[in-house]
Amino acid sequence: MSKRDQRRQSLIALATTGTIMNRSRVIDALEALSRMDVGTYGTCIDCNERIANARLDARPEALRCIECQHLHDQYLAA
Repeated sequence: MSKRDQRRQSLIALATTGTIMNRSRVIDALEALSRMDVGTYGTCIDCNERIANARLDARPEALRCIECQHLHDQYLAA
């Protein structure tokens, strides 16, 4: 198998295993760590309200409260 074919297979594998989504979560986690450093962790980046502890327990990298995340997801889907 040529190097080009190997790269193609690797790219297909990355696309189909959700690696892109995991990368997004890594980026969100790094942003959340940065927000911890400046004291804004746990505050929604859209409405500035406190993110529920249950949400932070489930998704510690969450940048939005559940309501704003829902609106954000709807916007992205449109």
